Amino acid sequence: MKTVEEVILQNLIYNEEFARKSIPFLQEEYFHDKIEKLIFASIKDFVIKYKNLPTKEALSIILDKNKTVTEEEYKKASGIID
Repeated sequence: MKTVEEVILQNLIYNEEFARKSIPFLQEEYFHDKIEKLIFASIKDFVIKYKNLPTKEALSIILDKNKTVTEEEYKKASGIID
């Protein structure tokens, strides 16, 4: 069963209306898992920088370039993104 945080992250990725309305109110500390925090921060940074939602491919690239993410964490993040 998915956690509330995972549902929020998936809606941030796939539901543009939800993302645009909720990103200004969400904060990184609402996510307890390191990977969930990282995904949220990546989404928020992307939206701030490009004024558009990232695709799952863009998020995968961002996570892949992050040197602090282990292989196991990358696989977990990919599962959440997909």
